[in-house]
Amino acid sequence: MSNEDAPRPVWASISAQQNFSTLDYSLFAAMLVVSVIIGIYFAFFAKKKQNTSSEYLMGGRNIGLAPVAMSLIASYISGITLLGVPGEVYVYGTQFYAICLGSIFAGLCSALFFIPVFYELQLNSSYEYLGIRFDQKVHVLGSFLFLLTYLLYIPVVIYIPALALNQVCGVNIHLVTPIVSLACIFYTTLGGVKAVVWTDALQIVLMFGSLISVVVFGTITFGGFERVWQRNAETNRIEFFNLDLDPTTRHTFWGTAFGLSINYINDFSVNQVLIQRCLIMQTLKESRILVTISLGGIVIINTICVYIGMQIFAAHYDCDWMSAKVVREAEQLFPNYVMEMAGSVPGLPGFFMAGVFSAALSSMSTALNSMSGVVYEDFISPFLNSNTSEERASFIMKIISAVLGIICVILVFIIENLEGVVQSALSLEGITCGPMLGIFVLGLFFPWANSTGTFVGSITGLVIMGIICIGNQFAITNGYIQSPKNPVSLDGCTFPLNFTRNAPLQDTNGSMYHLYAALQTNASYLEHVPLNDIPWIFRVSYTWYGLIGLVTSVVVGLIVTAITGPNELKDVHIKHLTPPIRSLFYKQCKGGERNQKVIMNGLNHKNHASKKNTTT
Repeated sequence: MSNEDAPRPVWASISAQQNFSTLDYSLFAAMLVVSVIIGIYFAFFAKKKQNTSSEYLMGGRNIGLAPVAMSLIASYISGITLLGVPGEVYVYGTQFYAICLGSIFAGLCSALFFIPVFYELQLNSSYEYLGIRFDQKVHVLGSFLFLLTYLLYIPVVIYIPALALNQVCGVNIHLVTPIVSLACIFYTTLGGVKAVVWTDALQIVLMFGSLISVVVFGTITFGGFERVWQRNAETNRIEFFNLDLDPTTRHTFWGTAFGLSINYINDFSVNQVLIQRCLIMQTLKESRILVTISLGGIVIINTICVYIGMQIFAAHYDCDWMSAKVVREAEQLFPNYVMEMAGSVPGLPGFFMAGVFSAALSSMSTALNSMSGVVYEDFISPFLNSNTSEERASFIMKIISAVLGIICVILVFIIENLEGVVQSALSLEGITCGPMLGIFVLGLFFPWANSTGTFVGSITGLVIMGIICIGNQFAITNGYIQSPKNPVSLDGCTFPLNFTRNAPLQDTNGSMYHLYAALQTNASYLEHVPLNDIPWIFRVSYTWYGLIGLVTSVVVGLIVTAITGPNELKDVHIKHLTPPIRSLFYKQCKGGERNQKVIMNGLNHKNHASKKNTTT
């Protein structure tokens, strides 16, 4: 029997906890210490202190394009991506990769329809637009949805790397989570957006470095790219164009490429994290370049993570670690894989964990900085004296940032009970992203949409998506909905290992079967539970949640607008509409005729100059 065909003992990975050396701990700790030092520098030693709202939120609008672009990439790449995507590909295959097409489509929408409006208005918050386009209640609703989105998202971001560290070195999740989070809260609260941007720039370097290290050493160790591709293809994991039109199918090309694009459009068009970074830029052109670079970086990281998922499976194609109970969750596969290579690459586990936690810290710090600004501007500032000093405003925002960070840490205890990190994160985001985007779509594309219709439409979308998401998560958690997984094998394992080869397991219907036999026949991990009693809407794939929420909010908003009486177009300023729509309403909207004259005069002047040059 050749070495390649020999059964692989899998308990070696269990002892990997002993391999997290002093060097590894030192690398991980160094990342935290440097991040904290950056925060201290901008708080106490930089030429411009973070003691005004403009400096704290916008960095004085004088930060360069490169660090802001790196910061934005880091903000949208978290442990959910670094650990969740490889686990997703290992279990379900590569169809999720079509999300990259959705991100490109989202970038085009952002650059054409959304960013020009916000940049032209030069607002501190994207949600201020809702106040001037509609009224205060819609403004507050938009801000509330933003806060709700990140209060649901950040605990997942914190939990996932803590779970990975627990897996590789046995550190208690509830010990490492507060320590790392407090470090993040500290430098974010003190250093403001400049500390966030520069720590993000450091952390994105660690992310790329750790991922590329794993790709290079893993590919060399386990036989090259051809073998990785071949072993995944043999088990039907290579799939990019599943054209199934059934919306209850977990992943299809349509769902991942177009359904999930709504999540990206929301993130890269109206989300305060993006708008705050765009307004730091000196010109609209730089803002568009910023979005393009950021989405390019996100596509590259997603590509690397998809390949790593394929690589992990190729390395263990004949001994599935999940079935053998080496790991409990798919998100633990990547750190275990790194530990497996640790013997030949000293310091790699520490470097890897520094990269994973860097992803979490960058997402959390950016969210805290943006949320503190939104809470202050939209919920606190209206009740303060108009003479409140800039120093006091900055101090209040720092307190808000610290409080929100502590709330996120507490919510980790709830998030850890959810199943499937990528699906859970995107499902929770799907509750709010559709209704949130719907508010802005009504404002930018439909000048006759009124505040009552917009408010009712968004609330309706939020309630419906909340019911759908909660119902779906309940069904999944209780085993009523189980997505078929790709085939795996245990032929290369050495038994027993926390697993008895012929031990019967019991599904929710009470029927008995043998796990090993199911695997040998290329069946899924678990038999499907009859779905007759589960409402169809709860079985719809999470990839469509954003689109359902968006369509619901817009349709209901327009219906209610028609019932309550649409806006008078003369009361809507032309600058509050997206540029491609403005040409249709120049004559009807406020400021339209004047702007049109300016544009026409500019064109006439340009044509006249052109004719003059030609004549000459």
